[in-house]
Amino acid sequence: MFRRFENLVDPFVDYAEANSPPTRLLPFLLSYAQPFRGLFIWSGITSVLVAAVEVGLIWAMGWIVDILVGGPSSGLAKHVEQRKLEKTQFAAAN
Repeated sequence: MFRRFENLVDPFVDYAEANSPPTRLLPFLLSYAQPFRGLFIWSGITSVLVAAVEVGLIWAMGWIVDILVGGPSSGLAKHVEQRKLEKTQFAAAN
C-alpha cells in the first residue's frame, strides 16, 4: 500500500557530495535535500493549486450567501443575468 510513496525518492542515488558538509545552515540543507528536490517542487505546486481551489470555494460560498441575504426579490435569475452582462462587457472590452 505504501510502496508507491516509498519509491518516490531513492535515498541511495549518486549525487554531488562534498568531503565536508557546508558550515552555514541554508547551504547545508540544500546539499542534503538534493535527492528530494523533485518531490519538494511537486509538493509546492500541489500546495498552490489546493490553495487556489480553497480560495475559489470561499468565493463561491460568499456568492451564495449574498444571494440568500438578498431576499426573495433578488433571486438567482437576477444574479445570473448580472454575470452574463459582466461577461459580455468584459468580452467587448477585450
